[in-house]
Amino acid sequence: MSVQSKLLETAIDPYKRRRAVIIAVGSVAAIALAHWATVSRNVQKTPRPTIGKVISLAPGDETTKKKAKPAFDPLFLRQLKELLRIMVPGVFSKEAGIIGIHSIILICRTFLTIYVAQLEGSMVQAIVEKVWRKTGLKKFYYGFYVTPM
Repeated sequence: MSVQSKLLETAIDPYKRRRAVIIAVGSVAAIALAHWATVSRNVQKTPRPTIGKVISLAPGDETTKKKAKPAFDPLFLRQLKELLRIMVPGVFSKEAGIIGIHSIILICRTFLTIYVAQLEGSMVQAIVEKVWRKTGLKKFYYGFYVTPM
């Protein structure tokens, strides 16, 4: 319950809410930039089909053709925009603060889950290699990170 009360306190106080929104936006921007940099380095330049063009599924096979569909329907985007206006009335509103803090917590939980999975893998590797000191240390770390506060 203490975490929820701190979240509500942050959502209600305008100064803390602004700070949380700025941190959330900065974190998401940093993650997006890092992802973009990683992807742009690894992507090979291949021609992409444009919307509405007919593309063939198999080379030389003219009987099976498929039209590429747009990624989003404009009606869906309009409805989503209207819903977002209802859900978040302003950038520095209480609802925006709660959504921002919740998003940050979910991102942190994702990274923690990835770390715990890597820790489990290294613990199994230490058990297979029969390095008992390393196994005990990994078990300690595992207990520390998995046990809720």
